[in-house]
Amino acid sequence: MNSPSIAAVVVTYNRKTMLVDCLRAVFLQSHPLDRIFIIDNASTDGTRALLESEGFLSDLRFVYVRLDANFGGAGGFSCGLNLGLVEGYDWLWVMDDDCVPSNNALYELYVHFSWLNTSVGFLCSHVLWKDGAPHRMNIPGIRLFTGDTACNTFVDKNVLVVPSCSFVSVLISAKAVRQCGLPLSEMFLWGDDLEFFRRITNAGFLGLYAWKSVVIHMTKFNINNDIFVADCSELPKHYFGVRNNLYISRVNKGFFSYLVSFLENLTVVNLFLLLKRKNHKLLAVRINTFATFSSLFFRPKIVFPK
Repeated sequence: MNSPSIAAVVVTYNRKTMLVDCLRAVFLQSHPLDRIFIIDNASTDGTRALLESEGFLSDLRFVYVRLDANFGGAGGFSCGLNLGLVEGYDWLWVMDDDCVPSNNALYELYVHFSWLNTSVGFLCSHVLWKDGAPHRMNIPGIRLFTGDTACNTFVDKNVLVVPSCSFVSVLISAKAVRQCGLPLSEMFLWGDDLEFFRRITNAGFLGLYAWKSVVIHMTKFNINNDIFVADCSELPKHYFGVRNNLYISRVNKGFFSYLVSFLENLTVVNLFLLLKRKNHKLLAVRINTFATFSSLFFRPKIVFPK
């Protein structure tokens, strides 16, 4: 039986130094990769020039794709997964450009191929921050049961069953993507991972959290995205988070649950923004309100690999 083919997908935007650190770590994995796709969301910081000077683009294992505009993480991952499937790879190892995998990160995902079956849709890594603490932004969603499968069913294999995870180091089955579709590019960022992986597990595939596969997420702070404390420069991103999470609620929990969240956002959340935020209170309220109303008309379509 031939070993399954694996390609990496790294999405980047204006973080060329972090990207180089990420690519070096990906290139030096103890388990070899067949191809590494670099999806550049139209960076303006000289990303391509640095990749050329570092020798990445002269290596045929690297494929550099520069998009016409910044389509966000969602658009970048959708593009990268589609390219990987078009070229026929069995599994796609996906991550952001500020992810630095440990030397055995891919191997500790690949090792489970010896016992897993075709019902597995993805395997995700244990994501740490720079100080070695678990990264608050990338803790997989753990439930007692995903479908009929208990979260500790395969604990003897050093994995937990999870319904979703982030795009920071996750090995995704090409079969699952062909059946369930690509990430929703229209989401742009925040919530696109939750929607995508829930779609996969809702279709009957298993998601596995392989905690021996370790990566470092090199964010400035070890915090989850929170509109109540976000810096002013980060507030516009929360438009996507609010809108996308309401969309996910409507799709997965039904219209009544969505309506409750919709009204709660316009009343309780806005009130707490005025009470809890230390600055830029009205800006936060405007963004939250606009995003909430936008969710009424947000109808992204699932696109399948070409």
